[in-house]
Amino acid sequence: MLDDRGFDWNTVSSGAAADMCRKPPTEGAVSCVRLRLTDPTAKRIGTIDLDLDLVGGWVGPSDGSKRVQATEWVRPKLTNYFQMIVNVERLRYDQRE
Repeated sequence: MLDDRGFDWNTVSSGAAADMCRKPPTEGAVSCVRLRLTDPTAKRIGTIDLDLDLVGGWVGPSDGSKRVQATEWVRPKLTNYFQMIVNVERLRYDQRE
C-alpha cells in the first residue's frame, strides 16, 4: 500500500472511500476496513485514519476529502490480507476461555 504504483492515479476524485463500500461478494467476507495509524512513542505524526473499500479497491482518508482506486494487481492482495487478519481475529475470539 505504500508504493505509488499500487494506485491508479487517474481515478482520484473527491468523496469518501467509505461511500463506495458495497456488500461483499460472499457471506462472511470483509468489504470495508478502517486503518488507524499512530506513532504514540515518537509522536512524529498525529493519528491518520484510512478507509478501504476492499470490493471496489477505493482508498482514502476517513475525513472523506478524496479517494483513489488501487490497481487491478493490488486489489486482490488487499482483500486477501484483510480477510486473513479478520479470520485470525475471529478464531482467537472463538477460542478464548
